[in-house]
Amino acid sequence: MILINSSYPSIIVNLENEKEIVQFESIKFAHSGNVQELMVDNSREFNYMDDQINIFQTGENMNCIFYIVRGKVSIEECKFSLNVLREENKSIIPCIAVERDGQLLMTRCELFGSSNVNQHTIGVLSKKGSVVIKESTFLCHRKAALYLSGTKDTVATVSNCTIQKCLNGIVLIGDFRASVENSIIEDCEHLGIKVGMCNRSKIIYNTIRRNSTGIDYCNSDPIISNNLVSQNRRDGIVSKSK
Repeated sequence: MILINSSYPSIIVNLENEKEIVQFESIKFAHSGNVQELMVDNSREFNYMDDQINIFQTGENMNCIFYIVRGKVSIEECKFSLNVLREENKSIIPCIAVERDGQLLMTRCELFGSSNVNQHTIGVLSKKGSVVIKESTFLCHRKAALYLSGTKDTVATVSNCTIQKCLNGIVLIGDFRASVENSIIEDCEHLGIKVGMCNRSKIIYNTIRRNSTGIDYCNSDPIISNNLVSQNRRDGIVSKSK
């Protein structure tokens, strides 16, 4: 089954019962990102170094494939593509957006951004939602493969994933502890992993190579252990304070 959409979210999940679950399996999704007057304006730049993910406008009139507002969504063995975005579309477009009351469980999926370097895509954008991502591949996202924010009760796990040829690999923002483990993050133009202020994520047993910088953390307290960080063009691991 192939589902192609041109505007607004392809699928909106907003369940009354938080314990309910919606399951998707073996489906191909694509989005062309039509420009319309009613679309939210996400054309302005936001800086991956700061907590500006929270000013990114999400809503039912945004362009994305999945918009998870409330409830649990399980996605297995699906493929996502934003490689058909219209040339004139300059907005930042995620494959999947997750709000605070949403939960994403994703296994063995492929999320492709765009081969056009001027198209600004994100694989998964989570604004304090819960995400568990396993055995999935992220390719050619010109903002980040994963852009995750959270608070102390946020659940975020990334394991056995491959991230390649993105602008940034994984960006973690906020006072929460994500787990990034047994994954490959390589050939990103800027950062393999960015750990933002106050973040306490656990980064273990990963291969992080051939990025500009492997791991960058600022005013945060991550656990970084047993990673292979090699062949990064600028720095391996950088710690900063402001």
